[in-house]
Parts: sequence; C-alpha cells; structure tokens
Amino acid sequence: MNRKLSAVLAMCLSLPFVPAVQAQTQGDITGEVTDSSGAAVPGARLTLTHVETNAVREGVANGSGVYRFPSLVPGHYSVKVEADGFKPVVRSGIEVQVQQMARIDFALQLGSERGGTPDGDRECCYGHGDRKPEDCGDAVERPQFPATGGS
Repeated sequence: MNRKLSAVLAMCLSLPFVPAVQAQTQGDITGEVTDSSGAAVPGARLTLTHVETNAVREGVANGSGVYRFPSLVPGHYSVKVEADGFKPVVRSGIEVQVQQMARIDFALQLGSERGGTPDGDRECCYGHGDRKPEDCGDAVERPQFPATGGS
C-alpha cells in the first residue's frame, strides 16, 4: 500500500511541471491584419497549415486585427488570410522553432475575395458574413494538432 501511495504522490507532484515542459518545446505565430492604409481588419479569417502533416487550424483576427496561433509544434507552416472586400493572401515558408514567437503581419489589398490569386509574399485573409467584429478574438482553434508527433 505504501508503494501505491508513493507512486500517486510522485505523480501528483510532477503534474505542475508538465505545462512548463510542453511550453519549452513549442512556438507561436502571431501578427496583425491591416488594410493597405494600415487600418486594422477585424474579423479577418486565418487558416494555418502545418506543411509536413497538412494539419489545419483556423482563427479570426480580433477587433484590433491581431491574431495568434499558440502552442505550435516546430516545423514549417503556411498562413492564408481572407476578409470580405479584400484579395486573399497566402504566406508560405514560415518556420516555427522551439520557444519562438514568429510575427507575421498582413497588409490586405482591396478586391474580390473570389478569383484572387494568392501572393506568395503575403498572407491571405477572408471574411464570412456569419461573423461580426465583436465576435472576434484571438485565433479560434478548430481541429487541434496532435500533442505528439511531427505535426
């Protein structure tokens, strides 16, 4: 019985250290979505793709045009940004390293979101009529990347 109690106690004492260890092995992508004049584009929708696994997260820029994808496994990513009334933009070749916060800002150009050609030097943004600016906040994760593995 003492062994079981010792094992449970050891496990409970180690739990507070798990997030600290996890945080040391991941990175983030953050940035701001603006129009060509520098004004924020609230509600811009972002799609993050992990190139090696094709795992996808979706997010929405907040009222200040800021977005964030936290807790990313190191690797190569692409980000697409779309917003109503703007041309979509895609930025590829984003490398996330351990304990790194990559800042990727987007300056969107006016135009149709349909039929636009993604520009490899910019991120894309798009908007959908089902969201209002007040609904937006930090990136909203949809499917999550696996906790382990090469995602």
